[in-house]
Amino acid sequence: MTKAELRRELRALRNEFVASGAPVFPVPMEFEAWLTTPIRIGAYVSNGKEPDVLGWFNARSNPVECTVTLPYFAERSDEMTFRCWKPGDALFPSPFGFLQPDHHADCVAPDIVLTPLVGFDGSGTRLGQGAGHYDRAFQKWPNALRVGISWAVQEVPYIPKDAWDVPLDMIITECNVRHFSRPEAIPA
Repeated sequence: MTKAELRRELRALRNEFVASGAPVFPVPMEFEAWLTTPIRIGAYVSNGKEPDVLGWFNARSNPVECTVTLPYFAERSDEMTFRCWKPGDALFPSPFGFLQPDHHADCVAPDIVLTPLVGFDGSGTRLGQGAGHYDRAFQKWPNALRVGISWAVQEVPYIPKDAWDVPLDMIITECNVRHFSRPEAIPA
């Protein structure tokens, strides 16, 4: 099966799962620890079918100590950067249609990158939207912890890999947290 066919199949599966009443995505213990440290977390704005990680920041009763950043594109041809955001800040449409921070927000390099997934396999190989934005970001910030966020139903036995595909260090689903590589990159 090609990546394009796999994307179609997994998007349909994800849509069906969410439409049937996907469970609440719990805040993982690892994530709770990250929120209380002075690190920079690259999050994302859910498209409605992806797990909502911004809710993890918004639902906190204690202040968030980390710096939250979100993907930003000035133009479709630009590389992805991460700009600062905090709960309550306005979000604006990106050239791709997803919401992003204001263009005046500070641009920072993330220590942790949370990436939504179309699919993943048991070795930590991810299937994204297909444009390679996250793979290029992973190459730009090689020391950043690469964390996939997905519903468990999006796991498949095998994702075909291309030479430019960068594996994940960790995948968080509503069921569990799985570690794959680079344990030294996981913030204490």
